[in-house]
Amino acid sequence: KDDVDQSFRAVIRKWSTQPLKIVKKISPNGKKTGYETELEYNKKCATAYGQICLDQEILTVPSIPYGKFEACDLLDLAKKRLIHVKKSSRQSSVLSHFFKQGANSARLLKTFPEAGAMLVQKVESLTTSATAKALSAELKSALAGWTIEFHIIDAPRPDGSFTIPFFSRITLRDEVRMLRGMNFQVAVRFIAV
Repeated sequence: KDDVDQSFRAVIRKWSTQPLKIVKKISPNGKKTGYETELEYNKKCATAYGQICLDQEILTVPSIPYGKFEACDLLDLAKKRLIHVKKSSRQSSVLSHFFKQGANSARLLKTFPEAGAMLVQKVESLTTSATAKALSAELKSALAGWTIEFHIIDAPRPDGSFTIPFFSRITLRDEVRMLRGMNFQVAVRFIAV
């Protein structure tokens, strides 16, 4: 337990400036409240921070078994980050899957040139040839110096802290070890609602 908790604390990063808040919405009849979707939030972040929104942009690599994957939710080429975003940190199964998806994407991009080529094509279709060319150069350097970031949108616990369920912390620890073995940096950041 101590090892799991220590590993979790070691990847938590604070924000240098406050991140964008997720918007609370009220239904037209005023009876239901909720938050904007992850896709709406990610598009807003991409615009505000000069990132590329890849949320729900599925890449298919036929030569890889189970070769369908989402590279990340937000691609930050300038700061060399693959950012994955999830609302809520309360369900262990959801978060464990989230961490595994992020690690799997990094593994595919690091080890399969055809996965990187598909990502470059997708980025070119969404942005410019110059941006795609810059990404291609980063992939040729095997994403050296890149960070895999997991952003979790949630309310703080009663004491003001943020945490995730214990079994998700175990999954995170294991995926962080694998990612660091591939020379990625890893960070977890919380976005308060």
